[in-house]
Amino acid sequence: MVEVSTVRRLLVLAERDQGVLLRVLERFSNLNIIPDRVNAVCGPSDQIVIEIAVIDIPAATCTLIVAKIAQLPAVLDARLDGVERTCQLSSLKHNIAQIARIATRTSAR
Repeated sequence: MVEVSTVRRLLVLAERDQGVLLRVLERFSNLNIIPDRVNAVCGPSDQIVIEIAVIDIPAATCTLIVAKIAQLPAVLDARLDGVERTCQLSSLKHNIAQIARIATRTSAR
């Protein structure tokens, strides 16, 4: 069975502050959402770019999160990336299950 899901990306540009990544991710935690992927890159001009991907979270919820992130003091820009795409998760879930089985067998030795 093939599962099709929506992936939304949030992009954040912030000052290079030691706590900004934690404060950005806290906005997800407040709603009991765990991002599926987080990528943070420090730029040469004392800025950090944070890209966050979430799967199957409604657009309205993502818009709310972006609005909350934009209110943070160190955040220069926050937006919901306009690209929404679908992916097949059945093979990914199968791969994760295989990795978990291998890890269980390895730790049992």
